[in-house]
Amino acid sequence: MNDNSYILYDLHEHAFERNGLQLAFASIESLTPFAGVDLAKIPTIEENGVRYYLLDLPDYLKVYTASSKDGYRKNTINKNDQQKINLIKKALDENKQ
Repeated sequence: MNDNSYILYDLHEHAFERNGLQLAFASIESLTPFAGVDLAKIPTIEENGVRYYLLDLPDYLKVYTASSKDGYRKNTINKNDQQKINLIKKALDENKQ
């Protein structure tokens, strides 16, 4: 990341920033124990030798709900997590109609 001019700004979250763009990394295998996401059901695509996992809204809701309970995130960025949870719930409700 440093070689691509990204600056680490949050070691705990493995988060980097460059020119206002923020990104963070996590192990895909951690999604099941952390948030109850079933890895076998996540669709994937592969492009240029890179595999991307495509979470759906219910899975994102699981992840952000679990994240909002994490002590570190709860004390530092809980407002952002709650905003995302609210948006996801709204989108899921709209999709039901």
